Amino acid sequence: MTRGAQPVEGGVIFFCQLFDRSWRPKIFSMKYFWEKSYNIAVSKNRPTSLIHFVTNRCNARCPHCFIDFDDLKSQKAQMNLQDIDKMTRTIGRQLMNVNFTGGEPFLNRNLKQICHLYLENTAIDSMFFSTNGGFPQKVAELASELSAAYPKVVFTFSISIDDIGDRHSQYRKSTMLYEKAMMTYRKIQTLGRNVQGNITLTVSPHNAARIKDIFDHLHSIENVRSLTATIVRDEGVYKVAPERAAETLRAYKELVSLIHKHDLFYEDSGYLSRMMNEKEKKLYRYIEKAYLQPRFQLPCTAGGLLGVIYPNGDVFPCEVLGKKMGNLYDHDMNISRLWGKNTELRKWIKDTKCNCSYECAWSYNILSSPKHMLQLGVRGIV
Repeated sequence: MTRGAQPVEGGVIFFCQLFDRSWRPKIFSMKYFWEKSYNIAVSKNRPTSLIHFVTNRCNARCPHCFIDFDDLKSQKAQMNLQDIDKMTRTIGRQLMNVNFTGGEPFLNRNLKQICHLYLENTAIDSMFFSTNGGFPQKVAELASELSAAYPKVVFTFSISIDDIGDRHSQYRKSTMLYEKAMMTYRKIQTLGRNVQGNITLTVSPHNAARIKDIFDHLHSIENVRSLTATIVRDEGVYKVAPERAAETLRAYKELVSLIHKHDLFYEDSGYLSRMMNEKEKKLYRYIEKAYLQPRFQLPCTAGGLLGVIYPNGDVFPCEVLGKKMGNLYDHDMNISRLWGKNTELRKWIKDTKCNCSYECAWSYNILSSPKHMLQLGVRGIV
């Protein structure tokens, strides 16, 4: 999987609209405002954000990836457009964000059509792409088309980086991947106001010792102005060697400190960016506390506000918990029906105080928490 920045823009838009005075005259014109707000703040039992694995295929072979590329059945799995059309029509009005990932999402030849199905059939406010940046022209063309056709939707392209130059390309076993990734980032930066480019630097045992050098190169030489830190975790076929975990966390903390020092958050172009940046700062602190010694800190909303769709139609509450919510093909592609049959799973997650360091779930744990809601809203204004 191309690990990327957290897909939070949809939830952020709601909170910012709620608190930003400049939005007061327009606030109730937001599509299905009350349904979305009630779901996030109160019921928390319908998907606000979906992570959609549109393919398991990839042009890279990152050592820290959790996908088993030797599993031929998994590599061939892919939902067709007719099934995705049927599924998106059943999502409901509360969905705010979808994150396309993989594998490499731009290897799915139907990606553009899939985007349009979500944009036409749901009420999403943002669309997120986690990519290794290996297809600069494809990314730029899609970003340009979507941003022009849907000016009220925010499109974020998060490009994964592990190292610089040949080190990055060799680590990911893909020729010239670093050059292509940086070209993708630069192309994104030239597009419309509703398009955001971001570099996600994944900290692992591979790059922990050189994390500052990598950061300095991206910041000073490549002129990266928006950078997110993520940290590898045990998942699928990948496991972090126990003796390397502490070193990896140390490097993650160092990277987070550098991001803060140089203010490399999303560009401060308004309420949305300020809210996202404040959420990121809180998320980093939670991840630092949970990485070596997982502990309960906030109630988890996975399976309620967040869900993961895999290429074969399997739906899980997150990428970590091995409890399947069901398969879309067993529910006639009706994701609302599938979601409604998982009350017991949501209760189990709550009652057991399920916890981990999975960034995507943590984003919504923070955004929907009464502990942070007001503070995040106020920060979006000032």
